[in-house]
Amino acid sequence: MVPDDIRLVLEIFDAPTPGAEVDMAAVMQSDEFWEQRRDLVSPGLEVAFITPGSGVQVMDQQEFVGLEGLKEGWRQWLEPWEQFRVLLGEVIDAGHGRVLVCGRATVRIRDTGVEMTQETAVLNRVQGGKVVSMGFYLDQGQARRDAGLADD
Repeated sequence: MVPDDIRLVLEIFDAPTPGAEVDMAAVMQSDEFWEQRRDLVSPGLEVAFITPGSGVQVMDQQEFVGLEGLKEGWRQWLEPWEQFRVLLGEVIDAGHGRVLVCGRATVRIRDTGVEMTQETAVLNRVQGGKVVSMGFYLDQGQARRDAGLADD
């Protein structure tokens, strides 16, 4: 049986199962998709993009709030990418309303066509039956530490 917090978090991205691929560019561009999920997140949803030291530091310095903030943050994040697809991996109930979703992104850089892969993670916090925060990570180890899990 899947715990309610995990089910809620996965429902936000159309309930993928491990091994399923999500086209983040398509998901983030669909206003209809997000209107159908508005009741799953807190109006004050806190959204953060946490990058390793060599990552896109400017994203770390911005605050994004609510569904509009989620979409705006992703719009900025996707600017350099022609493609950003995430293969869903492990989903972990980290306790205390925290759900860690790990994946592997395949991205294609706009203008050059160069493809690369990158481990990713989303640390979600659920409270009162709604997702109240989402942290998007390019370092699964850091996401695990922030979730209170031992780094593998």
